Amino acid sequence: MNSMERFVRSVRLVAPPMLAAFLCGAGASALAARPQDDKSKATEEKKDEKKDEKKEETLPLKTTHKISFTTDEGTWMSLDISPDGKQIVFDLLGDLYLIPAGGGEAKRITSGPAWDCQPRFSPNGRQIAFISDRNGSDNLWLINVDGSQIEGKEAKKVSEETDDQLGSPAWSPDGNYIVVRKYGQYPGPTDYLRYTSLWMFHKDGGKGVELVKSKGETTISSGAVFSADGKLVYFSSHAGRFQYNADIGRFQVMSFNRETSEVEKLTAEYGGGLRPIVSADGKWLVYASRQDAKTGLRIRDLGTREEHWLALPMQRDDQEGFAVNDVLPGYAFTPDSKAVIFTRDGHIQRVDLTTHQVAMIPFSAKVDLDLGPRVHTDYVIEDGPLVVHQMRWTNQSPDGKRIAFSAVGKIWVMDLPDGKPRRLTKTGGREYEPTFSPDGKWIAYVSWSDSDGGELWKIPVSGGSASKISTVAGYYSSPQWSSDGSKLLFVMGSRHGWLSEDGGGRESEQGEGERTELHAR
Repeated sequence: MNSMERFVRSVRLVAPPMLAAFLCGAGASALAARPQDDKSKATEEKKDEKKDEKKEETLPLKTTHKISFTTDEGTWMSLDISPDGKQIVFDLLGDLYLIPAGGGEAKRITSGPAWDCQPRFSPNGRQIAFISDRNGSDNLWLINVDGSQIEGKEAKKVSEETDDQLGSPAWSPDGNYIVVRKYGQYPGPTDYLRYTSLWMFHKDGGKGVELVKSKGETTISSGAVFSADGKLVYFSSHAGRFQYNADIGRFQVMSFNRETSEVEKLTAEYGGGLRPIVSADGKWLVYASRQDAKTGLRIRDLGTREEHWLALPMQRDDQEGFAVNDVLPGYAFTPDSKAVIFTRDGHIQRVDLTTHQVAMIPFSAKVDLDLGPRVHTDYVIEDGPLVVHQMRWTNQSPDGKRIAFSAVGKIWVMDLPDGKPRRLTKTGGREYEPTFSPDGKWIAYVSWSDSDGGELWKIPVSGGSASKISTVAGYYSSPQWSSDGSKLLFVMGSRHGWLSEDGGGRESEQGEGERTELHAR
């Protein structure tokens, strides 16, 4: 999410409507007072109608000012093309826009402080499914393309999620169902870092059904799409939760058979298999992958299984990131199955399947954003002595007269009860995990350098020169003295293995000779 998106998106809350029920009765004596009762009854019925009316779901955010500008480019725009091939819908800064298929001036079709995104045309071209937080949570909504109301409202809410979030909608070929990705709130056991499953909702509403469970090889799934005949659902997924600094290629294209529930893995690309789409004639599968540092589109003949690059580069993927808004923004085949519409360099592009020629589809959008009050905090930058707010590995000497700790990457000691901290070492590197020897005369600690790795050291409590105990650079941690002070127990691992994946340590994810082991010296 770019800085503008972070600026305009807000937290939303919704108050549920109140319901009331009334009991009415009549006796013999009431007949004489019928005109008055009729009036009271009419008044009560009006009250009932008002109480039964559902309040329009809006956000509590009160807008205070507006910014307006015109742009011909955007960031992370999801798009789709209408079944008749005449219009393209796309999202831009939380609103939806329509343009002619050949390009032109964009018409805004949603507005307000809500964040509307990821639009998809229905198979009959009359409605657009999209994701919006206008009720406080990312739910599935519908609007009519012609601007008319649905059940008396501008938009219809299909899902009723309050704790979970939905994303990346796609219609079934018959236009009755919509598949979405679903995950829980962050942080939590089912948030987008640990759990993303595929669910299917009927267009008229309901609780939905889980289509592809979040487990095993499909723990984290990206946006899905139906096959032309509706029997298969194509998506990309990977096993295991999110990890920092993980290699690319975890996401691969898969298919789910709606009749047998069988999941089949279709790709094994080094650069991954991302966000697949299928042509209307059922002949072509297109998905994104990475070639070196560039994301591009690959196309596969579903009959022969032959494939090649279709367009390179395109919008950069997010397969190493959190992928909250999916690993790629939405893109689409043209209805005649002869081209693909996608985004690159902030613009909408069209690539021909036969010639591989790429042409830009220009647009101009008038953006009007209603913004809430500015959130601003003044921070005072002190220019005097640094106030340390976090001391790590604090431990007390055996005689209880002083403590040692690490702060701002250096080792410090302080006499108790009210002494002043003094730096113990004189080196220029980063120093951590100080620990006193049993006799209180020495402190052992570890150092670290991103370029050279770490070492194990000891230094007199009174200060002076530090002595290096380790003989090779590596990853050193948790030094502990033996009871007689003659040996040190410590954890050691490869410096390269540690840098390759932060917080790794699992043997299955480390190379030969890169295990973390216990040592004594």
